Amino acid sequence: MVLSGTIVVAQSSRAMVSSTLNVKDIFGNWNPIQNKKFEIGLSLDSSIQNKVDSFFTTQTGINPYDPDQIKLVAKLTNLSNNVIYERYGFYYRNFTSQNNVWIEQPTNEHYRIRFTPPNSGAYQIDVLLYISGNLIGSFNRQFTVNSGTEKGSLHLASAHRNKLQFENGDIFFGIGQNIPGPIGGNKPVCQSQWNCITHESYEDQRAYLNDLANNGGNFTRLILNAWAYPVEWIYTPFLTTDPPASKPNSFYLTNYDVNQRFMWELDKTFDVLEERDIYAILCLLQDQNFSIQAGYDPLDLYEWKNNPYSGLLGNNIGGLKSFFTDATAKDKYKKFLFYIIARWGYSKNIATWQLVNETINLSNLDAPPLPSNGFFVNDQIFRSNVIGWLCEMKGFLDSYYPLHPVNTGAGSTNNQPPSSNFSDIACM
Repeated sequence: MVLSGTIVVAQSSRAMVSSTLNVKDIFGNWNPIQNKKFEIGLSLDSSIQNKVDSFFTTQTGINPYDPDQIKLVAKLTNLSNNVIYERYGFYYRNFTSQNNVWIEQPTNEHYRIRFTPPNSGAYQIDVLLYISGNLIGSFNRQFTVNSGTEKGSLHLASAHRNKLQFENGDIFFGIGQNIPGPIGGNKPVCQSQWNCITHESYEDQRAYLNDLANNGGNFTRLILNAWAYPVEWIYTPFLTTDPPASKPNSFYLTNYDVNQRFMWELDKTFDVLEERDIYAILCLLQDQNFSIQAGYDPLDLYEWKNNPYSGLLGNNIGGLKSFFTDATAKDKYKKFLFYIIARWGYSKNIATWQLVNETINLSNLDAPPLPSNGFFVNDQIFRSNVIGWLCEMKGFLDSYYPLHPVNTGAGSTNNQPPSSNFSDIACM
């Protein structure tokens, strides 16, 4: 959230640290560069960290993925104009990997805050730690952002809402490729066209991104799908040697710890985007995960029955439809969005958020090779609920991170006019 105003400025650039919060610059000595990632690491007092650790072993204590239980807020003030940029902490695990084998690395800074400073000059950072809504710790200091040569973020061109432009007004001309994420070794190869156009490893996907940049490309799409970049999705083995899931579906809602290795890989993929000046649509939701029949996936791993929300709402048509109206489901999904915003929203290389891969497929009308299942045809109430959900989630993203434009994903097919699906959405 970008706010105007002033805050109390420390009289010295020397950090003031409470007994519960210690902060350091992960990449340097508090001298970040304009339009490049600035990452802050935070370690908590042992009495709080012990409660976080207890959550992972006993499910009691403090859930670090629930901002209602613990929340870190950083207010970064540009001292030349008193504009405040508000960013948020996220829980982080560090890894190394080789050939899709991950080894966790120890770190004292399990919380991170990321920021891309849009301007050079003097800044002040104020970090506030909240436990169950109560402020219990803080940190502040001043630092200097050095001038850089990187281009800034993309925005909707005011006169042409179907175009993107840089902050200086230059229109963005995208030359892109939709490069799929890796699929690992746990799915059969080439059972359908969808399984053939993918990669076995994250290194493979990033090699394709580098190849895109080497050939003049600057635009792509990344999908937080259930097999390559899951966050809240039920744990699905990526490799044939991975153990099966041991918890019920709903266990993984607001508990993203088992998938931290995949998020670490997405961090590395974002590093390639930023180093190679590639802008990405970041797709947040897969339509296939709302199918009641196997259409895209030969192993039937990624349909509604395995969706973590089916464990909350019911593995049936009523449960599927209620995802878009149920208050508890909305609350948990907004916490998922909050984590995405905190971890990757910093990046100037997000061209847009994409709420759904192909919105029309939420109704399962064209999931090849299956015919329409009849449950959603002409269901205008369901259609209206989906539209309301899209508008509500767009509003949530805009309220926390208005920097990146939001789009819905494809809403029409050659066989159906736009007026009969989700493409005409006023809030977009």
